Amino acid sequence: MNLNELKTLFDAQFPSGSLTNAEKVVFFNIACRDIVRKTYCLKSSGTTSTVAAQREYSLPSDCMMIDPAAGIEWKDSDGDWERLTRKSLIWLKGNNSDWRNSDSSDDLLYYYQRGQIIGLEPKPTTAISGGLKIYYIDKPNTLSDDSDTPFSKDDSLEDYHPLIVSYTLWKAKQKRGKFTQAREFKTEYYEGLAIMRTEIQKKPDYKPHWEVSEDYFTWN
Repeated sequence: MNLNELKTLFDAQFPSGSLTNAEKVVFFNIACRDIVRKTYCLKSSGTTSTVAAQREYSLPSDCMMIDPAAGIEWKDSDGDWERLTRKSLIWLKGNNSDWRNSDSSDDLLYYYQRGQIIGLEPKPTTAISGGLKIYYIDKPNTLSDDSDTPFSKDDSLEDYHPLIVSYTLWKAKQKRGKFTQAREFKTEYYEGLAIMRTEIQKKPDYKPHWEVSEDYFTWN
């Protein structure tokens, strides 16, 4: 389903002119980001090399968030991958007030995140090519042209595209002061998210069935 088809599906559920095309696109893109953030549906990974005595490294440019299920791994001196434990800067300081001046080591334990930067504790002693593996959730592609498709990196998510419209209908009804209908679409959206989150984890090839009734979508 491309952007033009999403607009058509929205217009079938709401009077034409209720939102401008520009407003629809804004809400569609917000919905895409919200769906990805809540379902972790666009999983990716990448590697970066460690540099001797360097603590901080940039996350991939398309990283929305670190995958909480997989996190970050480092390659030890034996070539085995070991998972790092995520800690906050507050925790690191509370555990060792002078942690930033700690010695380098090839026994890495923790990582922290600061915006689009991750830091290692302790700092690595040895530079290792591809020594860090980062598992993360992709940023969804931005919809702008009518031919653009949501979640374009994963065609298997096409059957969840109506959730984007459900989110936008919720916001549009709310904008028009139709709060009862807005709550219905909000409920529909979150019920669809729950199904999506469950099914893509246990059955990646799951294809949901949805029907358009007079005022809302039904997910089965």
